[in-house]
Amino acid sequence: MRATRTRGLEMALCLACLAPVLGAGEEAPAEAWKPEELEAFFSALGEAYRSGQPDRVAPFFDIERAIGAFVEQSTPRDAKIAQSVVMRTGLAVALREAAVDGENFAWERFKVQRVHPLAARGEAIVYVKSWSPENDTAVRRWWLRSAERGFRAFDFEDLDMPVRMSYLVGTVMARTASDPEADKKDVEELLNALRRATDAEAEEEDPFEDLPAGMPRAFDALHLVARATTDMSNGDYAEALAKAEEAAVLRPDFPILDLIRATAWNVEGEHEKALAAARRYVEQMGPCAEASLQLGTALVALGRETEAAAAYREGLDDNPDDPDALAALAAVLPEAERGELVERLGRMHRPEANFEALAELLLYDEALDVLDLLARKFRELRPGDPNGAYYLAQVMLEREQYKPAAALLRDVWPKVEDKDERLAYVNAFLEAMCGAGDELEGYHQAPDKTHAFKYIADYLVNAEDAENLALLAAAHRLKFPNDRWLPYYEGEANLLEEKYDEADACYARGLAMDLDADLRESYLIARVYARFMAGKILDAYADLGRTSAVFEQLANLCLRDNQGEPLERLIAERRKDAPADPALVLWQAEPAWLKRDYAAAVEHLHKHRDTILAGQDREARFHEMLILGLVRLKRFEEAMTAAKASSAYFDAPYYEVIAGAVAGDVEATERALAACIAKGYEAETFFENADAGPALTHEKFAAMRRKFFGLEP
Repeated sequence: MRATRTRGLEMALCLACLAPVLGAGEEAPAEAWKPEELEAFFSALGEAYRSGQPDRVAPFFDIERAIGAFVEQSTPRDAKIAQSVVMRTGLAVALREAAVDGENFAWERFKVQRVHPLAARGEAIVYVKSWSPENDTAVRRWWLRSAERGFRAFDFEDLDMPVRMSYLVGTVMARTASDPEADKKDVEELLNALRRATDAEAEEEDPFEDLPAGMPRAFDALHLVARATTDMSNGDYAEALAKAEEAAVLRPDFPILDLIRATAWNVEGEHEKALAAARRYVEQMGPCAEASLQLGTALVALGRETEAAAAYREGLDDNPDDPDALAALAAVLPEAERGELVERLGRMHRPEANFEALAELLLYDEALDVLDLLARKFRELRPGDPNGAYYLAQVMLEREQYKPAAALLRDVWPKVEDKDERLAYVNAFLEAMCGAGDELEGYHQAPDKTHAFKYIADYLVNAEDAENLALLAAAHRLKFPNDRWLPYYEGEANLLEEKYDEADACYARGLAMDLDADLRESYLIARVYARFMAGKILDAYADLGRTSAVFEQLANLCLRDNQGEPLERLIAERRKDAPADPALVLWQAEPAWLKRDYAAAVEHLHKHRDTILAGQDREARFHEMLILGLVRLKRFEEAMTAAKASSAYFDAPYYEVIAGAVAGDVEATERALAACIAKGYEAETFFENADAGPALTHEKFAAMRRKFFGLEP
């Protein structure tokens, strides 16, 4: 769905209420509205918008006719107020200045789609699709009247949010005219809510929630559409569908509702419904890349890839610059037809503005052959743009062609002016040099040695390459002996060689430096780990702060390595510092758990349940130990009761599946498994579980396995 971006008053004003479409009676001949004259009018109007000068926009509008349009749509009270000086002056100022305040109106391109002449008035509704400089699209209908000196506009509405400009401007001005002081704040709040509602990145669930009482309720359908759009941004497609249906009751002719439905139904897997909704949208609004994406998505899911390709092509014919549609077409084209992608990249009006988004989509889809082809074409189209080289190098990196990738990036990063963007190029170069096994040479060639040192050092730590890490640290020490990260990676090199005392000494040296909070924490964690690996668990707790963070790290390491007795001693030491810590009470069950003394662990958890759950820091671990302990003790009825109590916490009956499976309760297991799958769990998760997995292979679960897998797992 296209982003509706706004600046200032204009777009808020054009998000008007749910007024009826103007135009009754017989239609005038279409020939009276010559295409070339309309083209000239909208071309000149777009140029006036781009100027940002109200005086240049004003001649294109008929203010008196706009006031008349408001009166036709308003109540008698509003019609009376419309005659006031405040109303006329305010409306004129708002229309003229608002028209140049919205970037979506400064179109670079437009297309007159159809004309709906109105009878005996010299007026018509003209449908126009436009593209902003940022390549956002809009379809609007404009109310025009034919004047002696050409056309003049007196109303417009955005068909993705079908609302009449005249009504909202008139309503706001009428409200201000009736009581300027009392209503000034209310009007400002209304306009701010409308701005938030049309902000594509708004995170508010309900931008209209705090509006004062008495505001026009005709905004209800728009309100619902804005909330549905926000729900989709937050990933809540079911709720978006519900709000769209509420809006449809109030205003069934909102075209945007079908695009919301198509998008949400595709995500929900209802592809036939999505296909029908997307087709309805296209019938109303004409072909567009956004609707074509939803058409194609539905068709691909239904196994109709040839039709999907046709849908994507139709969208690209409408908007050649849409990177999503081009990436989607690439995904369904046979290899022999990929030359079309090169041709379509050449058709883009602004390839430099869209290639990066397209390349990222292709990288995500691992479409390396396509990206290789298009990156080379982009370099031909825009030889001075470094993005072509960058994404060609990304293809080489994915193919492990490290040396040519490094050479390409080394040549191009000096041409990148933006500091953050240049860093991405340098990082890709360092990745290539590391992949080629030339870590030290990469360090020496990098423009920023301190950044290169940390990047390459992290790579070598992950590769467990102690020898080259030590060499890198030695080279860096010659140039930057006071680098605060240097002792850290010297310690990491010792750690990889299991020289734990030497590593500890390096980390201690780093902690003596002037560090920020995050780096100090990194050093402390590393030093605790080195002490643990050296077997100095109690010393680490005693010497490194006796804090909850140090205790938790050491205790979790004891759990990892199944060190029950050292854990008991550590807990006893911690009890001296924090005897009432509820988290510590839970930790006291862990030594028994490690010894597989499940009866003792369960007894402790039951006895101290209230204390443990009061802290809530390790509530998940409490449920896990209690339920699995009861399962392993074969106290299945108690286990299921505890599992049901945990389901609200986990927002799914996860442990009910395990308890039911081990108990052999097919009905309970199947019911819980279906609920977990509905919540996003994968059925395979439970077959991999140490407790549930063996139980689920029993013959009594064969029908359930066929139901959820279609075959034996």
